[in-house]
Amino acid sequence: SFTSNNPIMLIDPDGRDTTFASRAAQDRFNAADSNTLKKMESLEKKIDKKLDKFIGGELSSKSERKYMNDLQKK
Repeated sequence: SFTSNNPIMLIDPDGRDTTFASRAAQDRFNAADSNTLKKMESLEKKIDKKLDKFIGGELSSKSERKYMNDLQKK
């Protein structure tokens, strides 16, 4: 668990807490975190739309099978 398993971006000089190795590392981390959150929100919206269609009976049997298979893969 040293440096939260990320010794490239984080440092742990005295074993008490981890900090970013540099401002650039912190900026890269924040950008990656922001991009991840945006992608998750986008995927959640797509899932919600599909579920609404699924529950509302708007999907065809073929679409339902494909959707259920895709869900099981994740």
